[in-house]
Amino acid sequence: MKITLNGNEISTNAHTITELVKEQGMEGKPVVVEYNKKALVASAHSKTQIAKGDSVEMFVLGAGG
Repeated sequence: MKITLNGNEISTNAHTITELVKEQGMEGKPVVVEYNKKALVASAHSKTQIAKGDSVEMFVLGAGG
């Protein structure tokens, strides 16, 4: 299905945010997700179903010095 991820239209086989995180190679990292313009807590990733046309913003938090 096609969704918008970080401003770009992509095709995905993911059905949940957790699956999308894995598909994008971000599993195990501190990921921040905005789903259809709403912040999504990590505990909701596995329960949140992705549908055609959804918009997801996703990035990994990093610390540095």
